[in-house]
Amino acid sequence: MMYKILDINERILYIIDNQYNGSQKKFAERIGFAAQVVFNIVSGRKSKPSYDVLYAILSTNDYINAEWLIMGHGEMLKQKEAPSTNEKDTYIIELQKDKIRSLEKELQDQKQTIEQLKKELLLASSSKVGVKSDG
Repeated sequence: MMYKILDINERILYIIDNQYNGSQKKFAERIGFAAQVVFNIVSGRKSKPSYDVLYAILSTNDYINAEWLIMGHGEMLKQKEAPSTNEKDTYIIELQKDKIRSLEKELQDQKQTIEQLKKELLLASSSKVGVKSDG
């Protein structure tokens, strides 16, 4: 049985240290908050986490015991161990996320190019309307 961590900020830091190998950045990405928010909770100002942060922690880490996180009662994990993800699966997931980000950027660039071409086409067609041929 683990000793009781009295402060919620320390419990969140404990999750980061034990489930995210100490990476505040990975933890922040996982829960969908800026790294600065997490830093302010566990390292910086030691701000108390908002409801939204607590909800994000519990909904993205469903093996965390909510009673332990909020009140410090019981064990951190609902189960004996957090579900493990195969390293290869994690690597593939990260590659796919990178590919999606790249494709989203490419799509945005193409949308901008299309808009620019539409403007150029409109400008070119409007300038031809004013020109008469000598035929």
